[in-house]
Amino acid sequence: MVYNILMNIFTIFVAILNLLSNPPDTKTVDNFNITKYTGTWDQVYDNNYNKLFINNASCIHHHYQSDFDTLVHISYINLKDDVFQKDSGILKLNNETTSGKLKISLDNKLFDDDYYITKLGPEINDKYQYAIVTDYLQLSLQVLARDKNTFFEKYDEEVLSFLNNTCNNDEVIEYLTKPTKVDNTNCFN
Repeated sequence: MVYNILMNIFTIFVAILNLLSNPPDTKTVDNFNITKYTGTWDQVYDNNYNKLFINNASCIHHHYQSDFDTLVHISYINLKDDVFQKDSGILKLNNETTSGKLKISLDNKLFDDDYYITKLGPEINDKYQYAIVTDYLQLSLQVLARDKNTFFEKYDEEVLSFLNNTCNNDEVIEYLTKPTKVDNTNCFN
């Protein structure tokens, strides 16, 4: 059993090294508007790569507020038995203020992470209705929705189709990056 676990870790490590040596051309939106992104979001999808860091998280909520050329980010994650983890940080806009290529600086990390917005939903009441977020290697995944019920009624098929079309063909990477629903039942919001 230990051998199998070590082989799985080694396989993931090799797949990620391969991805690093030949990174995908991650396309981001070119019409990003900071004001339309502010407010509260429910996270409706993540992936197995994210679960390496926040195993079986549920009821993930994000809140963004604008401060000139930055977005202040706060997320609340129910990890287990109603124990919540709170993360906060700053999303920094690049010089191209309409680009979806951002950097996020979380309070508990030494280095900034990529925060690439690859797709935005329609605008209703001057707010994007969903957002697909990843990193430059397309390993992490966050699908954010203004309202989870509306998202699954109106946009789920469109988002899954987009994610399928941008999916990596490597079996291990695909296993890590395929979208998985976030459990949003019995949430306090």
